[in-house]
Amino acid sequence: MMMRRLPSATMAASMGISEAEYERYVRGQKKITRMVYAFIRCVTGAELPAGFGEFAGMRIERGRIIARPNQHHNCGIRYDDLVHTEYLRTCGELAKAQANLIERLSKERDFYRRQCSKDARFGMMLNKIFP
Repeated sequence: MMMRRLPSATMAASMGISEAEYERYVRGQKKITRMVYAFIRCVTGAELPAGFGEFAGMRIERGRIIARPNQHHNCGIRYDDLVHTEYLRTCGELAKAQANLIERLSKERDFYRRQCSKDARFGMMLNKIFP
């Protein structure tokens, strides 16, 4: 099934062999070595082999990188997400900064509201004392 995921011409070209030789692999006329099997798994997106380090075991499905074994393809990471990673980080930092600013402004507003109330009471007392 894995070998039929992509067209024979594409698979043969990526492996650097002729289509006839690739078809011999598919029909079982030529033994598939472990290296060829790992390459086919990688090219078809079935699973990245151990040589990919921390990315080993991940798979590529419908144009997304799937990190966990039972993860649905809609939850995977798209190529656009990878390309715009720096932009997403910047947006996250800006959102945190905005949240901190709003919190600080709310505290200041509450302080000045209380302070105005105190000043108004103090002013009324002074007006009563010194008419």
